[in-house]
Amino acid sequence: MRKKVALVLLLLVVLYLSVGVWFHVQEKRHWNMCRGQRIAKGEFVEPEMYPVLGVVFDMTYWPVYMWANKYNFGSVFGKECG
Repeated sequence: MRKKVALVLLLLVVLYLSVGVWFHVQEKRHWNMCRGQRIAKGEFVEPEMYPVLGVVFDMTYWPVYMWANKYNFGSVFGKECG
């Protein structure tokens, strides 16, 4: 019984972190697109610092980020470029 519960919990953790990695990849793609548009306009674009830490935070807190983006910008991947 304990092994089954442990296996189910392990699968839930793996699923949670997998969705977090997917969210990070999509969010990164969105921000790289916006970054390219800002560079094309000649605007200053700050460099990314601590990319590994960004992956860790995105994997862990993706539900909070998705909710905040949806609440503030109407999209789960942040505001529109512009």
